[in-house]
Amino acid sequence: MDKSDIFNIPKDRLLSIFSDIVSEKVEDFHVRYEHRKNSENGIMGEFRIPTVTCRIASGDITEFTLFVRRRKKADIGRLQAHHYAFLSNKGVPVPRLYGALPDEQGREVIFLEHLEEIAETEEDFYRDMKNLKEFLELMARFNSVRLTVDYAAEIGWDMAERDFTMNWKTWMTWSIFVLDYIEKNAEKDLFDERIKRFCRSGEPGINSLKRVALELAYVIPSLTVGYIHGDFLPGNTGWRKDPRELVVFDFEDVLLDTRFYDIAFFIGGWDIEGKHPVTQRELAEIYLENYIRHGGDKINIEDFIREIMLVWYARKLNLWEYLPADMLGAPSYDSGMPGEKREERLDLVYTNLHILLNELGTVYSILELKQ
Repeated sequence: MDKSDIFNIPKDRLLSIFSDIVSEKVEDFHVRYEHRKNSENGIMGEFRIPTVTCRIASGDITEFTLFVRRRKKADIGRLQAHHYAFLSNKGVPVPRLYGALPDEQGREVIFLEHLEEIAETEEDFYRDMKNLKEFLELMARFNSVRLTVDYAAEIGWDMAERDFTMNWKTWMTWSIFVLDYIEKNAEKDLFDERIKRFCRSGEPGINSLKRVALELAYVIPSLTVGYIHGDFLPGNTGWRKDPRELVVFDFEDVLLDTRFYDIAFFIGGWDIEGKHPVTQRELAEIYLENYIRHGGDKINIEDFIREIMLVWYARKLNLWEYLPADMLGAPSYDSGMPGEKREERLDLVYTNLHILLNELGTVYSILELKQ
């Protein structure tokens, strides 16, 4: 059986997918690679961008380019095809799904529309108000989706592979542990002098952060639940060419969680972190107007901003991803991007400890706590 140049999938198994794409029976094809993607293979998947030249039954030649993604494991859960099918059916702009096949080891291979433009750098993306508006409209439309029972079951299967189900109670407890880990190891001189000084600075300080993390462990789980992407950032969006519109992809972390998790992660600390001269409130108004218009729960703007501030802060409290890999930190992608080297991660730990401390008063005020 002839194998293709697309993850060694037998050629005869690809013929039906390619025939559906061109709406005619494909007799034969060959593949070449001339495109690159603007990011690295992820932890959970790898990709190919083949240009396929097909000979159809009439004898004519036609050509198209695909984005083909293969999951790295064959275990249950964290599949992708059902997300594209469900969201497309709900009218959410996503890359067109042309089909899915297992490879020789049973790993899911999905065949998607190739996008010509991906948001390559977030800094450039943040400077363009037109991009931001389209991005927030897309996020709001995604977050307002109501699940069906069958699709919710698929998400449950995705979660079944994980060592634990993601929830805020475990997340906040882990956050307290990470802060405690930083404090104890700073005293052993395992962190640099800046972090050691921070941990010795007294009150308010790292112990205050641990206390507010515990308070948020009770508050965040009580917030209204909604449908979230989990990694809704510019790098997981791109523009389709015809018709030109922004679409979202990469659904590894989709689940039901605090309804405004995606938008909180994006603009909850917008003014604080100085991402763009546009104010947080302006962006919040764009998102909320579209969220309600597409069927999301109604909430006034003041309550909305307070809620996303708490969710942003709770997410920010977990500094695990900034710890060096040799100190329980997140694994490295080895992509050469900022934040991969040990000293860069220590810089991020220090910077984010100060961001958290500077906003502690605001969070105490929202929670109506005494400092």
